[in-house]
Amino acid sequence: MKVRLDLATCGTCGKRRGVRHTCVTSATSKRRKTRTRIKPRVTVTCGKARGLRHTCTIRTDFKKRLRQKARAEKTAERRARAAVARAKREALRKQLKTEAKAKKKRPRAAPHAPATCRLPDCERYGCVKYRNGFVDGHEDGYDEGFPDGYDEGIQNCPRPHGVA
Repeated sequence: MKVRLDLATCGTCGKRRGVRHTCVTSATSKRRKTRTRIKPRVTVTCGKARGLRHTCTIRTDFKKRLRQKARAEKTAERRARAAVARAKREALRKQLKTEAKAKKKRPRAAPHAPATCRLPDCERYGCVKYRNGFVDGHEDGYDEGFPDGYDEGIQNCPRPHGVA
């Protein structure tokens, strides 16, 4: 509780005047300058100037602590939900990984070179192309006709082939 006795109000700044009042105003101020008024006034307050409906109360930090507690509870709840969601995601990831490992792989035939493939009904692309090319080349006589026509082909060639 505070008891304050005001005797006068400053005419320049409007603040209450006491023994130690120093008025700090600008000399170029357009404010109306009046005389210092003598109005004795006694106020009994809690130290805060309030209106007619003011009631003095003891200030505590209860509401602040209550808000902090609520915020901490919400944060803990949010973190718990995040941890549960993270655990679910991790479990699902592990389950999908084990399912992928256990999934049967597509069977593949053993690798073999088309030139060494002797199966007449092999349907591999390389084998079919090699077989067709071999048959076409054989029909044209490249394999069997080469030794017979070599000398004749060299003689008919217009370029020099080292024949002296």
